[in-house]
Amino acid sequence: MRIQVILCGLGLGVGLVAGGCKPDGSQDTDPGTSEDDETGTCTPGAEGCLCGEDASCEPGLLCASNTCIPEDGVTTTSGTTPPGTASSETSGESSSPTETGGDSTGGTDTGGTECDPDMGLINPGCPDPMAPYCEAGGTCVGCEALTCSDVSTATPTCDLATGYCEQCTATDVAACVGTTPVCDVAASKCIGCSDHVDCKDSACQFDTGACYATALYVDRGADCANADGSAELPYCEIADAAAKLGAEPTAILVKPSPQPYTEQVQIATGRTVGIVRNGSGTVKLEVATFDAINISDGATVQVSALQISKGDVTKGLFCSGAKVSIDHTQIIDRTGLGIEGITCDLTLRDSRVWRNIAGGIKVNGGTLRLENTYVVTNGGSFSAVSGLLISNAATVDAVYTTIADNDGTNTVADSIECTAAGAVKLRNSIVFGKTPDGSVDCAGATATTSVIDSAMLTGEGNVMQAALDASWFVAPEAGNFAIKVGPPFKDVAIWIAGDPSQDYDGNMRPTRDGKKDYAGADRPN
Repeated sequence: MRIQVILCGLGLGVGLVAGGCKPDGSQDTDPGTSEDDETGTCTPGAEGCLCGEDASCEPGLLCASNTCIPEDGVTTTSGTTPPGTASSETSGESSSPTETGGDSTGGTDTGGTECDPDMGLINPGCPDPMAPYCEAGGTCVGCEALTCSDVSTATPTCDLATGYCEQCTATDVAACVGTTPVCDVAASKCIGCSDHVDCKDSACQFDTGACYATALYVDRGADCANADGSAELPYCEIADAAAKLGAEPTAILVKPSPQPYTEQVQIATGRTVGIVRNGSGTVKLEVATFDAINISDGATVQVSALQISKGDVTKGLFCSGAKVSIDHTQIIDRTGLGIEGITCDLTLRDSRVWRNIAGGIKVNGGTLRLENTYVVTNGGSFSAVSGLLISNAATVDAVYTTIADNDGTNTVADSIECTAAGAVKLRNSIVFGKTPDGSVDCAGATATTSVIDSAMLTGEGNVMQAALDASWFVAPEAGNFAIKVGPPFKDVAIWIAGDPSQDYDGNMRPTRDGKKDYAGADRPN
């Protein structure tokens, strides 16, 4: 072959050891039978075998990546020389290990790996964020090339946009269950629900972050002949759904209606339920001769976005030994008492207790938590309960709350009356009775960073005002105690971590530790 002759003539010795060239530089035309044929083994220098000493191969073969291959199997481009050879067109000199200072392999190994799989899937040898994992063959790959649950059971989902395995994505939320049913897409993490819209065909348990396991539907205007509580055949009364509650946490989804729901809602012992408005409009619960909602021992109940109104001398809501959370709800315009709890854990958020003639809230033991809530214009000159009546070691923790314009008999304080109460603490709040001297009767009660009328509330950062001025509020005569811009409520409150991030109307609060804010349930619009 002409190329072999040329190479031999140049003294490159490509086939010197294997017999391709004679020591005098002439071509050996009879290389003989290969040792591979004789022994059945792969002889160094033979086709497909390792190169021989000094990168040598049999005639017609070249050494590439330490393997002997046919000369016509090596593709060269301008400026590129096949491994183990020198270009006769670009150089008249031989390239030997001595001249290059290299090793005796005659070429560069191009088959190396990118990463060491022994160092794990998450590998320091894979810096590219789109290919951060080292697969078994030593190649850096993105999550699409893996089973993400093999990387970690905590990140079972592949995010094609980033190449990483994550807990969840916008299109894959299978891992988001229990108390973390929602995917925070920006963080690719499962989190608790914070709004009812987070729970499809259900509702959010704000205290736990979980969605209710099942749902029953209620529609005042439905044909109830064959009602079963499904979305297609809803019950006509909230009471009907409550009577069907089982052991599973259940959302009762109530459709707003021009007509009120009129039957007493009884929640049995140990039940976990959310009574939640389903849609826009007002859900009115108007029960004439019984407490509108009656909650038994051991129950956990959430009341969300209802209006509990009218009725006679009965209560809007009564609980005994239960945990009750009330949000975005109006308990208003009743002849009887707004709320009574006996050893209950009661929480009101973003709610209003207004114009209940027998008084606002009465708690006997247990706890009361108020956030962004109004307790206003309750009671009357003959009422034994005015705004709040706290007894039997019950505790009160009120933040961003407005307690104003309540009234009671001469023996009852207008805003807060205590009898052997536990700790009563108010912060970032507003407290005004009919008169400063008759506003608060509660030994040991404290208020901080609030606007108040009573010296009985001790604490730092308060602004004292002798009497309520109706011009500070939007329309107090109609129950609208939203405050106006400016003093005396501006920059009195101080927001701290854990406080509500929004006010009664959903407007943002400062949400920075130590930032000054308006006192009361609502910032000026």
